[in-house]
Amino acid sequence: MSSCKRPDLDFCRDDGLRLALERVWDRYDALSVSPDPRELARRREVDEGLARDARMRALVSRGVPSRIATLIAEGSLRPSQALSVVEASKKAVVILSGIAGAGRSVAAAAMVAKVGELGRFIRAFDLVALRADQYGDRLAIREIEGAKVLAIDDLGLETVDQRYLALLEQVIRRRFDDGKRTVITTGLPKPKFVERYGRRLVEQISPDGQFEEIVKRFEDVAEKPAVAQLSLVN
Repeated sequence: MSSCKRPDLDFCRDDGLRLALERVWDRYDALSVSPDPRELARRREVDEGLARDARMRALVSRGVPSRIATLIAEGSLRPSQALSVVEASKKAVVILSGIAGAGRSVAAAAMVAKVGELGRFIRAFDLVALRADQYGDRLAIREIEGAKVLAIDDLGLETVDQRYLALLEQVIRRRFDDGKRTVITTGLPKPKFVERYGRRLVEQISPDGQFEEIVKRFEDVAEKPAVAQLSLVN
């Protein structure tokens, strides 16, 4: 399409008419310039990269480790038994136990990502630090208690004392009472989990809780595997 010089519209005293004519010429100019497909592809790539970076930073700001946040932001999650469990479960509290390398932390983070700004992810050893009961700690505790979805990662690796156990029970119990979802990951088998954290905590959440032993690693999972569901309390 050949281009024409845009006319001088100063002669038009009617502001509305002049604006309408300018819009007509704007559309003509847009149609008369054929964009380079390579430039369009480059712009799309840049825009997609910026969107991925924004998604990744948002997840990191909610506590998700950057490695896992990158996987989620890129849409690179692989099928796993752990992911199938948390996606299918309707329980308020889901505890993912079992072997290392099975994607428990990734599955927990994926549930946090689903609710956007309303989700929070915290490592167990970071939760330990909040037991000091300083003002900032109380604000952080209130925030994780109020999250729509909370992931508590790697229970079993942190140092345990009575103040921490009381805090852990408080957080889980209050969230349970409010109907908010909590996903916990641990490398401990169920008997060791009960021994370490107390049967009372487990019994309190058992009416709407689920303890899952993950027995398949990423590479052992094809599509949607069957899962071995255990009762939370024997």
